[in-house]
Amino acid sequence: TAGNTAVPGVAGVNDDADIYAWNSDGSYARVFDASVAGVPAAADVDAFVYNGPGDVYLSFNNDLPVNLPGVAGVQDEDIVHWNGTAWSLHFDGSAVGLGDGGNLEDVDAFAILGGSVLVSTSGTPAVPGLTGLTDKDLLQCAGTSCTLYFDGSDIGLTTTGDVVLAGGYQFM
Repeated sequence: TAGNTAVPGVAGVNDDADIYAWNSDGSYARVFDASVAGVPAAADVDAFVYNGPGDVYLSFNNDLPVNLPGVAGVQDEDIVHWNGTAWSLHFDGSAVGLGDGGNLEDVDAFAILGGSVLVSTSGTPAVPGLTGLTDKDLLQCAGTSCTLYFDGSDIGLTTTGDVVLAGGYQFM
């Protein structure tokens, strides 16, 4: 949710870092309780991949580092993984050159693709070896390098507000 919002039919504190599912019977269910997993209340999740309760990936939108149990200093260009019992750093954005541009290089959507990660940023990223990038592009990152996976301008995404997300398109 875009804030600590009361989710219909879900009891307890509804943290904006929690993940909810819409059930076929028209009800909601909390499928990931962030506070139980040790996510601080001030953490603002801006992207996630949920593969089940023991396989959750998160990216944060916080300007200040987020400290998780076992993983301190998570930046907004990083992706962390919850295996059901512990956190680990899955993707270190600074290792591929992200993070120097402030919020412009915030990972705002991603997808796990085998041994790599598809990354969308909230602004124009600057990574070594690539030029002319925009927030309409997707980067495929593995290890300490990235390649251009999808060039949004190839299909006419040039308007302010056209934002590519790793799971699809968002036209704002």
